[in-house]
Amino acid sequence: LVKSSVTDSGGEPCRHLDMTATKDESGSTLVLHIANLSPSPETVRLDIPAPESPDSLSALTLSGDPDDVNTVSEPEKTVPAELDTYILSGKYCLDLPAYSYTVVKVAY
Repeated sequence: LVKSSVTDSGGEPCRHLDMTATKDESGSTLVLHIANLSPSPETVRLDIPAPESPDSLSALTLSGDPDDVNTVSEPEKTVPAELDTYILSGKYCLDLPAYSYTVVKVAY
C-alpha cells in the first residue's frame, strides 16, 4: 500500500482533487492517478518520499469540458497529452488543467 493524501498549502484537505497511488510488484514504479474536478487549473506539488531521486517522471493527462465527447466529425476533441513537470523548492510540480485526469509514473 502507498499512503497518499491531497492537501492545500495550509494542510487542509482539497475537496476538488482526488488521488490514488500504487506501486508495481517490484516496487520500482510508483503510479499516481490524479483527478482535478475543478473548473480551474491547479498546481500540484508531489512530496515523493524516496531515498534517491527518481530515474524518470512522466505525466499524461486528459482534459476538457466534462460534456466533451469524441465524434466522427471531431475524433480528437479530447485526447491524452503529455504534461510538463518541473522542480520548485526541491519538489516535483505539475500544473493540472481544469477538469482533468492525470497519470503520473515515477520510476526508480
